[in-house]
Amino acid sequence: MVAATAVALEEYLATHFEHDAEWVDGEVIQRPMPTMSHAETQGRLFELTPRQFGGSPVRRGVELRVNTGDRYRVIDFAAYAGDWPGDVPTTPPLIAAEVLSEDESMSKLVDKLEEYRTWGVRHCWVLDPIHRQLYFYDNALRPATVLSAPEIGLEIGAAAIWEAC
Repeated sequence: MVAATAVALEEYLATHFEHDAEWVDGEVIQRPMPTMSHAETQGRLFELTPRQFGGSPVRRGVELRVNTGDRYRVIDFAAYAGDWPGDVPTTPPLIAAEVLSEDESMSKLVDKLEEYRTWGVRHCWVLDPIHRQLYFYDNALRPATVLSAPEIGLEIGAAAIWEAC
């Protein structure tokens, strides 16, 4: 179960949380504690995403806090083409991937993906390590056999992600 507590933005930004928390509509929302399969999935995404493409850097991060405008989210995996946009980015990444947790609400996850898409994220992905399923989001959550970001020459299938998990 995910807990929410009303907190001022300044207090949220000044607080160190034992585990990642998001700030949404004036409430701090604790994210579910990741399992080993969740962590391994994030790690594989990090490993499989190139560090450079076409002479430009590809900056990658896990558990990255971002400012989507009036909310602060924590993206499970994010990739930026080009220079790193700061410690708490205010510009959307090229890729925002969420790894599904057992106790995560699918409707809240879809709301978050829509927020990312509206913010300007080009590639919104969901990875389900329990069922080893891939999804992309473009106004609806759709199953995928391959996740791709052609801008950085990336194509990843389920086998590549979970072969070592």
